[in-house]
Amino acid sequence: MPGSTRRWTRTPASRRRRASEPRRAFTRSQLLDAVWGVDWFSDDHVVDVHVGNLRKKLGESGSRPRFVHTVRGVGFRFEPNSKR
Repeated sequence: MPGSTRRWTRTPASRRRRASEPRRAFTRSQLLDAVWGVDWFSDDHVVDVHVGNLRKKLGESGSRPRFVHTVRGVGFRFEPNSKR
């Protein structure tokens, strides 16, 4: 895709930075900026769709997540060793 190279070049560093901070809650805006860049124009709830897809792939439900937790009023948090 034209222009997609610029977006994806920052993704590995962003993932490493986010992965190095487990249990920290990130806002939707922080996640959008880290993955798609500050010049991305879209509804920030696109993150919800991607988190839902990630949860499906991990085999968890939104009501009883094991790894990706919703932090009400904030965003999302990754819990690497969750026992739920």
